[in-house]
Amino acid sequence: MWWYGNGIDNNLKEARGGAASLQGIVGEPVGLLHNDTQGILKDVAENLTNGLQLKDVVMAQFLENNLNDGKNHYITAFSNANEDIYKGFKTMSLEGRTLNSNVTLISVGSPRSLKDLVEVADQANVGNVVQFQNSWDPVTNPKAWVAGTLGLAAGAAVTGVVL
Repeated sequence: MWWYGNGIDNNLKEARGGAASLQGIVGEPVGLLHNDTQGILKDVAENLTNGLQLKDVVMAQFLENNLNDGKNHYITAFSNANEDIYKGFKTMSLEGRTLNSNVTLISVGSPRSLKDLVEVADQANVGNVVQFQNSWDPVTNPKAWVAGTLGLAAGAAVTGVVL
């Protein structure tokens, strides 16, 4: 079974569109792991907290309920869905729970490093993690983008240019 997790600032209609696109590629039904948007600023703020929240416990239970059937599962986590998956696996590991299926996590444009994802995936008994990143994506490289933006603003202030 294939699963699609949406990124920030995606409503249900957009997330369903992403799942439908993936279904068109893989030719199989695709389940949806949807975290509804509250607007881009609240979505970003929601994931700046490092602690686990109730939604992470719910994600862990969802993963355990739906991926524990001994079958092959593929999770394509786009953007901030990687954070949701990471915290779901982290919750499972803290509670000593693991999966007994062959699960592959396909991480795309993740704010979480491959190292972080592999660490919690191993603890949850997830078989394989692959990651596709783009250094120009502010989600995958936020420190560089913040530094660049601040540098640009500082340079503009010094030269008197209004942004």
